Amino acid sequence: MNRIILEIIQNILSMSDKVICIAGKNSIAINVLSFVLENYSQYKVLACINRTDNYKNNWQNSFGRYCLIKKVEILKLEDLYSIPDLYLFSLEFDRLIDTRKFISSNLFNIHFSLLPAYKGMFTSALPILHNVNETGVTLHLIDNGIDTGDIIAQEKIFIENDFDCRDLYLAYLKIGEGLVIQNFDKLIENNFVATKQSSHGSSYYSKKTIDYKNIIIDLNKTANEISSQIRAFSFREYQLPTVFGHSIYKAVILDSRSFSRPGTLLKEDAVSITIGSVDYDVLLMKDQLKELHEAARAGDLSKIQDIYSIGYDITVKDVNGWDILIIASYNGRFDIVKWIIESGLFNVNTRNFNGTTAVMYAMTFAIKSKDKSILEYLILNGADLKLVDQNNFDIFHYAQEYDTELYMDLLNYAR
Repeated sequence: MNRIILEIIQNILSMSDKVICIAGKNSIAINVLSFVLENYSQYKVLACINRTDNYKNNWQNSFGRYCLIKKVEILKLEDLYSIPDLYLFSLEFDRLIDTRKFISSNLFNIHFSLLPAYKGMFTSALPILHNVNETGVTLHLIDNGIDTGDIIAQEKIFIENDFDCRDLYLAYLKIGEGLVIQNFDKLIENNFVATKQSSHGSSYYSKKTIDYKNIIIDLNKTANEISSQIRAFSFREYQLPTVFGHSIYKAVILDSRSFSRPGTLLKEDAVSITIGSVDYDVLLMKDQLKELHEAARAGDLSKIQDIYSIGYDITVKDVNGWDILIIASYNGRFDIVKWIIESGLFNVNTRNFNGTTAVMYAMTFAIKSKDKSILEYLILNGADLKLVDQNNFDIFHYAQEYDTELYMDLLNYAR
């Protein structure tokens, strides 16, 4: 244990009041920590981040980075064991907690299921794969089992017919955040009732249940079962399911009855394949991300409109958080930018995962080309020049660094 951490722990141990620690990742950890900092400033607040947190934002913001910005002390899990009046909230935390090592028993977890069902792993995929109608979020005490602690509160989530794994995970994050915040006063005042989990309806799934490196869609199934598999394994930031060598983002059950062998390829075109199943034919939509973003770079508005016409989500981002508004702004494709803004589908202040806005990219193009048309258009349509990226720099900082004349223009736009 280094000297700084030792001093922090010694200071904590000298306090007589409560210590709150948020452990975990993603928006649920960030938003609960924000709530605590705003409403419980009388207490010492700590954080414990996941081992995979590299302090860089991706499709979700880094909890570790947020803690640094807010100057919240980050401790390792083992540093928390000896804190007597600790209130630990495990919110997407990546380690099992051995309660025997803690002095405190105020250890709480958010689990993404309606316990006692779906203990363990893959709670965003399995309910969809199993065709259940509802799932939920559970706030429970941590014991030395796997998601077996006494239940404090729960909230149900109805699984919509078009929900994929990603949709469900985002719903979990939002509902879980609310469940913690709603019960926070009761938890830190030890004024809550916890109920023992029933054995009825209990289920558990280990990390061996799904091998994400070897996902195979079983086509010898009904149309509904095939559709459920596609939805269950669709999480763009991690993977999309593959059928006949194509990445598939959506399945549509057709009215036509299947009379061919299940899994037979019946039809294929540029955007879809149609297969037979045990009962009804299924239209599998090929992913269009690569084609969409290449069209934005090349200035091919008609291609973008064609992709939009088949119902594809044209706001989709790539692994770096770039979407077609950012790409078109950076590459000087004014007609595409104008069509995007007029469509009303995009937020003019869209950002990549580093927080860089479309108008910042439009400024980069203006510096390179001396063409300010896109920059001016975005500003006239509501681009916020005060937004900062993850380095806490706004557009004025970069303009002043690279182009004094443009910097002066931006100051005039801001007036």
